[in-house]
Amino acid sequence: MVSTTEENYLKTIQLLSNKAEVNSFLSIAKELKVFPSSVTSMTKKLESKGWVIYESGRSVKLTNQGEIEALKIIRKHRLIELFLMEVLKMGWAEVHEIAEQMEHIKSELFFNQLDKLLGHPRFDPHGEAIPDVNGKIKLRNTIPLSALKVGNKATFVAVTDESSDFLRFLDKINLSINSNIEVLQIESYDGSVTFKSDKIKGLTISSKVAERLLTISK
Repeated sequence: MVSTTEENYLKTIQLLSNKAEVNSFLSIAKELKVFPSSVTSMTKKLESKGWVIYESGRSVKLTNQGEIEALKIIRKHRLIELFLMEVLKMGWAEVHEIAEQMEHIKSELFFNQLDKLLGHPRFDPHGEAIPDVNGKIKLRNTIPLSALKVGNKATFVAVTDESSDFLRFLDKINLSINSNIEVLQIESYDGSVTFKSDKIKGLTISSKVAERLLTISK
């Protein structure tokens, strides 16, 4: 059986890989808020179980079996988030931390029933793909809002930052998943983007915010 700590490490390594980041001990330590020495110790344990292999330098990657275990925990997390929003009507800025606690429930029956209750959803409240019961995941070809050009139209489908502060900021500016947007202006000096959407007549956001908003072009 996979321990809670092992699940956290496997999930973190998988999510860093999804972002095309190197799974260095430092990046893993930063995500999990632990010391690099703790990462060294745990990755040795994960390697002994056949879940990770070392790459060049102080970095690791998941084996096929390690990826299967990681996708299981990611599936649980994202199903819980959707349940909390769709059924319990909680805000998308509130569900992440609760899902972090509940994702370690071991019962596969519970999560299969939850999946069925929700209608076998493909995406969580933040627009992230939900792995199916077999660990398969359907990723979308998304483009950061910051990469669009003036006049481009797109649909806002996901965020790369699920922190409560960022999601509350999006609530404050009235921007939600599946909003239709059009780029009105891009400031050459700092990359700030002015856009309009279904509920926004015209708003300028920083390049830092625009980079965290993923879209699908129309």
